[in-house]
Amino acid sequence: MATQQTARNMVAGPTPDLGKLADPIERLAGIFADLGGELGEFGAQLRELRADAEKPGEKATTGEGNDMTGQDTQPERTGPPPEHPPKQRQPVPDKLPPPTAAVDTGPAPLPGEPVDTSFAEPTQTPAAQAAGAAPYQGADAERGRIGGEGSTEHRAPAGDQLPAASAAQDGPTGDHVLADAPARADDRAFSDEWLPENRAPSLDPVPQRAGVLDVIANWTARQGTRVLAWAGAAITLLGVVLLMVMAVQQGWIGPLGRIAAGGGLGLALLASGVWVRRRSAPAAAFSLAATGIAALYLDVLAATALYRFLPAPAGLGAALALSVAGLWLADRWRSQALAVGVVLGCALCAPLLCAPLLFGPVPAATALLTGFLVVLKIAATPVQLRRGWRGLTAASAFPAILAALISDGLALSAREPWTAAWAALAVSVTGLALAAATAHRRGKDPIGIALLISAAAPTALVAPMLGRWPAFGFLALLGALYFAVWCAGRVGRLPAAFGVVAGGVSAMLLFQLTVLCTGASARSISVLAEALLLAMLAFRLRGKGLLLSAALFGSAGTLLALLIDVPPSLFTGFPAQPYFDDGRALTPAMLGGLAAFLLIAGATTATTWAAVRMNVLPRTPQALTLAAVGLLYGCGGAVLTASLLVLPTTSGFLAGHALITVSWMVLAFLLLLRGIGSVPPRVAGFALVGVALAKLLLFDLAALSGLARVLAFLAAGLILLAGGTRYARLIGGREARAGIAS
Repeated sequence: MATQQTARNMVAGPTPDLGKLADPIERLAGIFADLGGELGEFGAQLRELRADAEKPGEKATTGEGNDMTGQDTQPERTGPPPEHPPKQRQPVPDKLPPPTAAVDTGPAPLPGEPVDTSFAEPTQTPAAQAAGAAPYQGADAERGRIGGEGSTEHRAPAGDQLPAASAAQDGPTGDHVLADAPARADDRAFSDEWLPENRAPSLDPVPQRAGVLDVIANWTARQGTRVLAWAGAAITLLGVVLLMVMAVQQGWIGPLGRIAAGGGLGLALLASGVWVRRRSAPAAAFSLAATGIAALYLDVLAATALYRFLPAPAGLGAALALSVAGLWLADRWRSQALAVGVVLGCALCAPLLCAPLLFGPVPAATALLTGFLVVLKIAATPVQLRRGWRGLTAASAFPAILAALISDGLALSAREPWTAAWAALAVSVTGLALAAATAHRRGKDPIGIALLISAAAPTALVAPMLGRWPAFGFLALLGALYFAVWCAGRVGRLPAAFGVVAGGVSAMLLFQLTVLCTGASARSISVLAEALLLAMLAFRLRGKGLLLSAALFGSAGTLLALLIDVPPSLFTGFPAQPYFDDGRALTPAMLGGLAAFLLIAGATTATTWAAVRMNVLPRTPQALTLAAVGLLYGCGGAVLTASLLVLPTTSGFLAGHALITVSWMVLAFLLLLRGIGSVPPRVAGFALVGVALAKLLLFDLAALSGLARVLAFLAAGLILLAGGTRYARLIGGREARAGIAS
């Protein structure tokens, strides 16, 4: 008990630094003191039992219900009473409530010292006090208020309170405070008053919705300086362009004076921007610097395109140097606005400056303007890759593509495509490189994919004006570059989606190359051959993009073949175009038709088979319908064409139709035999038998005559009998084996 009294006195000391820790330490001290008392009592009982057991001739007995397990009943003793009688146990509360008195938080902390507020009670806010709210009485007062208003929250029993005698014995310490503290709930159960619909209304003012004038006022306060600065820059730059154009028209100043004045104005604006930047006015500095660099750029463009003071290579080099300087300044100042302002100022004002030359008789001026915009794109690439500025990427890339497309249109009208073709190729190659670099740094940037798709448009548009072999060279070069990007996407060097798009553009360029560089007779054959190769490559590489390209190529090639090389009229009349011309057989046309028929059958079958194996199409008869139609048309046309090659007369035409019917019957029974253990071939076989019988009865019976009709019916009947017998045997054997196994 002395230890308990000492611990209580130590805790009860009014030490300012430990004031806020009084409650938990007092609680722990009380628990440990009571535990020591219980252990002492239990030890005294054990000593008494040992003493009774050691007395000769006496046996320790216990009263009813005392099994020496720590019950409150004491064992009966015959000897003298123990030297230290057990002390009466004092009830200890399971949970002690915090004191209601204010907790001393100790002295003020030193500057920079962290403040522990874990034991501090919340206080009422000044705003709430000013509104007339009652002062905050602490968490226990709040719980007492809730519990007294019909709350279901239970309180601790009265037996858990510390007795007053203990408080009087210990003196004015923490026990006295604990004895006077209200009861505390065992569980933090919430009453109905804590629900949101029963809470008291908040005293904080509800924010009102800002009006239109407030929104405008806030926007002008934040963005007003920037808007005024950039508006002034745009108007100034437009004024410079108008001044130079008017000076040219009126002849006020000589060409050299105009160039010198423009250069001086650009340098002055650039120097003003640097000076303003040093005085902490970034928006005005950015606009002044962008205007100055754009003015210098336009000055170099005028000296090159308008006045011929500089040759084209020197002018492009000077423009590149100015663009690099301006974008370096934007990178140093970390301003995307300055970079975009420089690029857009140059790109938008350059066509206005060169307007007298754009629609003139010299289309090379448009190509030169495109070259200047390509220089802007090249200069902006390192900065946009370093900083990741998407706005700079779009501002530097798309104006060049638009200028190249306009140049292609003007070249088409002037019939001088070569200069525009080289400019378009430069735009396409640099655009592809910029798109690939952007995708490598920012894989999910949509601007990179948009640039990848649009970069090929200028070259694809100008290629048909160049002739067969020049177009082949331009398109093959650009297609190979896009194919390399697709390969990079396949091996993981570039994002997979980016590589798929590049592969699609490469396939489009391949199709255009095939259409432009092959003759009319070989065009469909080439496209169908490419479709067959793409289907095989798609299955090999498991590429759905390649499979889509194969389907598109196959559809386009089949359509071209049906319109030109192998029309359906070949099956219905003799002689028919394009196999005969004025009754004369055309062997090259027949050979081309034979190849087209075989490729139609092969391309449709290979594409459908690859789609089924890659789980793009389900393994159902409906999914195989298109392949079945292409296979029937291709095989039937190939048989008819081969018959006409051997005998280019009416007899050859009739024999060809008889052979088509017989070949369909043979193919149908091959499918039936294959379908013994598979449902789709079996269904396809029966369907083909029906189609062959329909042709035999509806077409061959009326169109064929003489020996051809007889041979067709006899051959079809014999095949039906033989094939049906074989099919029945196989089905019977399978059922017999199934019965034995069961």
